[in-house]
Amino acid sequence: MKKLLLFFASLATLLWLLTSCDSFKKNDVNPAPTTEGVSKAVVDLVKLYYPNATDIVIKEIVKDRVWSARFFVGDQEITLSVDNNNEIIKSTNASRVSGEVLDIPDKILAYIKANYNPKTNFHRFSVLLDENSNRQFYTTNLNAYNGLTNNSKSVKFDLQGNFVGDWVSNWNRGLGSFISQSYVSNLNGIPQKIQKFIERNNISQYQFTIDRLYENSEGTYSIRRNNFTNGSVFELVVLKPSEKIYPSLFGVGNRAYDWIRFSNDGSFIEWESALLNSTRGDKTVEIAEGQITSRMTQIINQMFGIGKWRLDYGVEFYNWFTRNSQVLRIELLAQPNIYYEIWTACDGNLPDGFVSGSFSQLKLIKSKQDIPEAALNELNQRFSNWKVIFGRISTGQARIPTGEITPTTFNFYLFRIEANGKIYEIDNGNQKFNIAER
Repeated sequence: MKKLLLFFASLATLLWLLTSCDSFKKNDVNPAPTTEGVSKAVVDLVKLYYPNATDIVIKEIVKDRVWSARFFVGDQEITLSVDNNNEIIKSTNASRVSGEVLDIPDKILAYIKANYNPKTNFHRFSVLLDENSNRQFYTTNLNAYNGLTNNSKSVKFDLQGNFVGDWVSNWNRGLGSFISQSYVSNLNGIPQKIQKFIERNNISQYQFTIDRLYENSEGTYSIRRNNFTNGSVFELVVLKPSEKIYPSLFGVGNRAYDWIRFSNDGSFIEWESALLNSTRGDKTVEIAEGQITSRMTQIINQMFGIGKWRLDYGVEFYNWFTRNSQVLRIELLAQPNIYYEIWTACDGNLPDGFVSGSFSQLKLIKSKQDIPEAALNELNQRFSNWKVIFGRISTGQARIPTGEITPTTFNFYLFRIEANGKIYEIDNGNQKFNIAER
């Protein structure tokens, strides 16, 4: 473990020489993951979680502390932000089709930049398909701030990236007021046209579910009947399975939803597919103390006192043009090795960007010596040779903005180890030792 951390620090200069911009360029991949000069420590960590990873690109985000790795596993494009404790701060995944990264045309981005306020916020693109799953249009929801109010609308572009106009789903047009929604429990109870559609588009390969309890499970589909005063509409909801992600303690994963609507007799209306987008819309940048939002700086000073804390590190996450979150790790000068981690939701439409945040008091698990004795003894009995990857012990929550610490009834820990070439996650949920292979 120590060698791995030393490797992170010793290669920081080489990483800096390799990084000329804050974010990845489109299709900017390195076909040789082990090329000399690329941090072997970061590559080894990626390979530990994703043995089949290819096209690995490493960029330094915060000098000596945070790195970003982008790579592919089959048709999945994955980006990780990892710190020098090997803790994965953020994990996102996307997809590529026929070897090409699934991206919308650059012309669409140029149009949005040229025609909307720079603070326009949008998170992802969807595609509209015809009945045979052929792409027809790209759509996205724009939330534009004009200085006084937020104006939200969905817009549509053709496959070449030309602006077509505003888009409003026509699935309930002319049907009056919504009354109720029910789940179809038997495929025999739906029109033949829908049954044939499910077979023709290979949706039948997924598991059919009959209620909302399971409809959010990957590799499933459900059928809902939406009832209105003047009729009803069938809605086929498909959640396609994606490459398994080994999320961080705060990992983020994407899901590939399809919403397909039919009239009461089974006639096709529209197919909206929220496909996994390329991660090139994401950008991660370093935050210095002077770059923390004014509201959050005020809160931290109020909680801990001016000049009584330091920023261990901070990173900001952007979605396309707009900042959407920050993660800050603060250390109190009077309490070394006790950290306060702050996750904030941001909105570029607001003057200082801050929306909300949460403080966690924690200690980092960097080596075996940091692991509670009972858990350490248990692991030593199970494995003859193992090492810590990363982890943390949560000792309390800090209340915003008073700074009052609410200790946990017991110190919750969560960490990962490597043993016998496998990854295990250990926690003490429900006040007992839990171990699971990842």
